[in-house]
Amino acid sequence: MPFNGLTNGDFTKAPWAGGCMTLTHDECVFVLDKCQTIIDNYDPKNNQNQPISDTYVQSEYNKLDWEKAINGDTYAVLLGYGENTLGIDENGIIQENEIPVE
Repeated sequence: MPFNGLTNGDFTKAPWAGGCMTLTHDECVFVLDKCQTIIDNYDPKNNQNQPISDTYVQSEYNKLDWEKAINGDTYAVLLGYGENTLGIDENGIIQENEIPVE
């Protein structure tokens, strides 16, 4: 997975800087699956009975593999990610698949 800004050592791009990362559909699904596991395993008793937050999910996800880290801007876009998409781009725009009309 290319996860921009990480493999090319460009620390001026997300996730090291603000803005949304460019991720393919497979990368988006990968991140969402890992984040859903974090959400499913969340125990408020271990976190002072606080409700789960986006910041918590993002932080826990980033602990799994820093080379596939995401930032808050990227996670915010992923929360609206649909199944008929190709991925997300640096502007945070979700690119919709064209579904043929019969």
